[in-house]
Amino acid sequence: MSGGRLQSSERVLALHHGTFLWRAPRASDVLVSFDRADTAVAWIRRGSVDVGGRQALRAALDSLGGSVDLGRVGAPDLEGRLGVALARHRILAVRSAETHVGAELPEVVEVVARAQEIVSERPEDLFNPRWSEPRVPIGRPVKAIVSHYDVVAPIAAVFVISEVDGVAREEVARVSTTIPAGTGNHEITWRRDPDAAQADLEHDEDAGEGGPLEYRFQVEPSRLKCDGESGPLWLTNTVEVDVTKELDGSTLPYQRLVTLIDAIGDRQRKPARGAKVTFDQVLVGPIEIDVDPIRFSDLHWSAARVPVGEPADAIFRYADAVAGTEALVVVYEVNRDGAEDEVERLSVTLDAERGEGQVTFTRSGEDAQRDVEDDEEEGDTGPVEYRFRVYAEGVRSRQSDALWLLHTVTVRVEDTAKKPDARPLDVLLVAADGAAHRAPLTGGRATFADVVCGPMVVRVLPGGG
Repeated sequence: MSGGRLQSSERVLALHHGTFLWRAPRASDVLVSFDRADTAVAWIRRGSVDVGGRQALRAALDSLGGSVDLGRVGAPDLEGRLGVALARHRILAVRSAETHVGAELPEVVEVVARAQEIVSERPEDLFNPRWSEPRVPIGRPVKAIVSHYDVVAPIAAVFVISEVDGVAREEVARVSTTIPAGTGNHEITWRRDPDAAQADLEHDEDAGEGGPLEYRFQVEPSRLKCDGESGPLWLTNTVEVDVTKELDGSTLPYQRLVTLIDAIGDRQRKPARGAKVTFDQVLVGPIEIDVDPIRFSDLHWSAARVPVGEPADAIFRYADAVAGTEALVVVYEVNRDGAEDEVERLSVTLDAERGEGQVTFTRSGEDAQRDVEDDEEEGDTGPVEYRFRVYAEGVRSRQSDALWLLHTVTVRVEDTAKKPDARPLDVLLVAADGAAHRAPLTGGRATFADVVCGPMVVRVLPGGG
């Protein structure tokens, strides 16, 4: 490796006596290993291995356990082995040094070789207490785990499990165990009996605790110290909701969406197709139940006015529906006094929990004329007006806005005078909506387009007005 050069800003990290550094802090770092007897050099740069002095490197790797193909070893593999060496205190003398640009490797090695040796030490340790799962069904076993590092001899320990509500805690179990020597994870198995869990829940409710039933544990070793405690363990259960009870004993002939809100605010929604509905994997703790009737909103027509005989879409939005619900759209002819006369029923399927529904309504000329005549008989002088409501699962929506029909009106005027008036004449038509239409009388006729259907007033006036 004589003549090898380092690039600007690269660092050299070295170990003595044929052992290795734990890992490269940066991808551009160079890891150097050497043996005092041979001054062999191996270095790893940007994830690849360039080896010099293969005998020294092979001997050092073999000393860490297992043989390695020096032609295939990569930085991640070597760094992992270095980590093991560090954990087992097999790394001696770790030291770094900045180098100047253009320094040759043998010079760098000599500089580091003269550095004072620093012995790397890490004491035996217990750490990271944790549950194997954050949630388990009530009564099912769960594992409590703690990690141990480089323990030199077995340790007697007690896992102390507590039920935690807010800042208060109550010890519910103590499990004795022995943590073995070495490095690894040690676990015990624990379960909370359903009756005991129910007693815990009732105790929390009496104390006014509104959160889920929660268990945490700490490890008390006979020697060393395990800081901290585990995260929470929450129990889950199956909950059956009596919908009629939630409705104050009322019967439920219609489908409803039932919402269950658990102790941390998570929601589950299910359709109630009978008196009861079941929810799975509910956190054990206080729950809230809402029985939601279907809701309709934004009822409107695709157009406020359409010609007689042409379609108009009745459109509405809905929420809290059971998917597949059949809704009925009823169209009414509505008088000014609010009286509703049903004229047509149309059905539509609501295919989601929320969305938009739409049906098409068409009123023929004959039917519209009959509606006009009925209004006149009832003394209603306003336009013929159509509104709709939506019905589903016992719920009735409010009225939609109004739809008016338009038609073409031809007025015929017959002059019965013995001497016809030769002056030009106009016809004034005042429609049911109050709009005034004026047209010249030609050949005894005057034609008006887009007139709102309903009672109207016609007058003959001098032309040119």
